[in-house]
Amino acid sequence: MRSSLFIVVVFLVLSQCFAIFKKKKVAETFEDVLKEAGLNRKYKSAFLKNGWDSTPQALRRLSKMDLQGIGMSEKEMKKMFASIEKMVPVLEKKVKSKKIDKDLELRKTLNYGRLYVDGAVGSFPFMKANFGGDIPLKAFEIVFGGNGCKEVNNAAGVMLVVTRGECTYLQKAEAAEESGASILVVVNSDNGDLFSLPAGHDLTPEQLDDLPVIPTVLVQQSALKMLQMLEDIDPFAKGMLIPQHCTADGCLPVLRSDRSFLSHFDSSGGLLHVQGLDGDEVKMEFVASNFGITVPDEGELVISEPLDACGSVTQTSGSAMKGKAVIVRRGGCSFYEKVLTVQRHGARVAIMVDNEEAGALDRVGVTTEQLGEIYLPVLMVSRGKGYEMIEKVKERDSESLPSIVYVSRQGDVGVKWEELRNFFANCLGEEDGDKKEIDAVQCNRDYGMLMESSKGNPDREASLGRYKIVDVSHVDEGGGGGEEEEDKVTGGGEGGGEGGGASEEL
Repeated sequence: MRSSLFIVVVFLVLSQCFAIFKKKKVAETFEDVLKEAGLNRKYKSAFLKNGWDSTPQALRRLSKMDLQGIGMSEKEMKKMFASIEKMVPVLEKKVKSKKIDKDLELRKTLNYGRLYVDGAVGSFPFMKANFGGDIPLKAFEIVFGGNGCKEVNNAAGVMLVVTRGECTYLQKAEAAEESGASILVVVNSDNGDLFSLPAGHDLTPEQLDDLPVIPTVLVQQSALKMLQMLEDIDPFAKGMLIPQHCTADGCLPVLRSDRSFLSHFDSSGGLLHVQGLDGDEVKMEFVASNFGITVPDEGELVISEPLDACGSVTQTSGSAMKGKAVIVRRGGCSFYEKVLTVQRHGARVAIMVDNEEAGALDRVGVTTEQLGEIYLPVLMVSRGKGYEMIEKVKERDSESLPSIVYVSRQGDVGVKWEELRNFFANCLGEEDGDKKEIDAVQCNRDYGMLMESSKGNPDREASLGRYKIVDVSHVDEGGGGGEEEEDKVTGGGEGGGEGGGASEEL
């Protein structure tokens, strides 16, 4: 009896050990999957650049087109997909909560939203057509299809962008469906108010039953230049339509997944890295313009001559700009004039050095009409760091060595500078020629919090140094009685209000 019991126990233990041994190895990082496929050394950097390093589960969303875009062969793709299948388990779908169902249903009813492009600094409002299906919950590669009145080649599974006119909206939608497109974006012939594209008049019941199902939207004419240029400059960039629910407080996406996409797409700020002649590096924060195509991951630096790029540049300087990151200085003329000057010479991105010592970095802006002419993104950097960068470039130029700038997109950097600009607008400066009344107690508190979050960043610390703490020791912080107004003082001091997105230089 004892021997039988012993045999059973041994059998159970061995069964457990065998089950553990047999258990499929699960990837903990994207590198585990690449290593299993024998592709880590060759493609690790490409995965990092494309943002495919978040979780192994994200690899299950990769398509054959994604992998072809980074140069994988058919054989390598088979290895990659086999490795994903082996090491990345399929997560069980969670039962959707009533709130998610409710938000999804609300999303389907929304006609207004914005078109975002991964890595681009500009976005555009859209209106959904009165026909067509629901806006998809994913991003698509962008293809420009002319006027869209006939079938477009190589448009299967993409966001097809066409211009208004030459044929009816229904004809464009039908041609897009025949092309296999997933979304149709019609660019309006002007920048007037958007509207929901109609299906047409006097349609028969049969025609109404057979309307195109492709999701279709209308965007303003100012989006055309950027969307056209993307196909040439960054053909693998993906665009996404995100419907937004509007209230008195503004317009926001209703789904968490949409908000997550926005966070991933965010290029409003980040870090630039530039190496000097001896390998020493200058690192600086940037704030991006509120217009422009995708911000590149890296690029060769050249300096505009003259540095302000107002109106024209020297022939030598202009011929060196094609495909490069061009350094210009703020001041002397409008942002629009500077950007247009370097754009005409083929620049890929403009890096603008602020002309104000310890200023709060601005998001460069232009008018709606000017958006129709320019597509170049602009990265604003501080005066101090900007001139350090210029010196590094000149050092390497003296040895006939190229200077490379590496770009790291970090949306929270843009948020931090926006907080500083809002702080200055509330706690410094004048409004419409009158001294601005400020809440000194609140400003002192905000200053303390901003200084704490800016520790280790000399640019933001220096910018905050413009604020002088106000003595409010006489103020009753409990807010009682007649002391209520004691914490109000007149601003003006050293700084002016810092508004983001100004279209003209001061």
